[in-house]
Amino acid sequence: MRRRCAAIQDVLRVLVSLWLREELLADSATCDRCGADLLGADVHYVAEMKIWAAYDVMELGTGRDLDKRDLHSEYVNALIDAAQQSEQEAQDSVYWSRKFDLCARCRKEMQDNPLGPGNAVLSDGSDRSD
Repeated sequence: MRRRCAAIQDVLRVLVSLWLREELLADSATCDRCGADLLGADVHYVAEMKIWAAYDVMELGTGRDLDKRDLHSEYVNALIDAAQQSEQEAQDSVYWSRKFDLCARCRKEMQDNPLGPGNAVLSDGSDRSD
């Protein structure tokens, strides 16, 4: 009876492992950066990237600054700009999000150099010019 339970546990472990592997892959079974096979890998990573529109508090100004601005013209110009974009472009200009499957090597490279070759910021957020 114990052997039977152990065998069932082993089968369940394998099934759960396979299910988790499929569930945890963002979109594919390969690294989205280099194309490496992820199903055969001991570990893989999912990177999520989000980009959203930020505003500058200093640009918004104070109540007195707002009185000096032509807010109606700014609003109309913003609507005209938005009308010239597709719906997807307008949405992406405000918020964009993607998930990427990564192998261990690409995860390390991305963490060490998140902005890619030639960036000026290290992964700890410090500037290279220091």
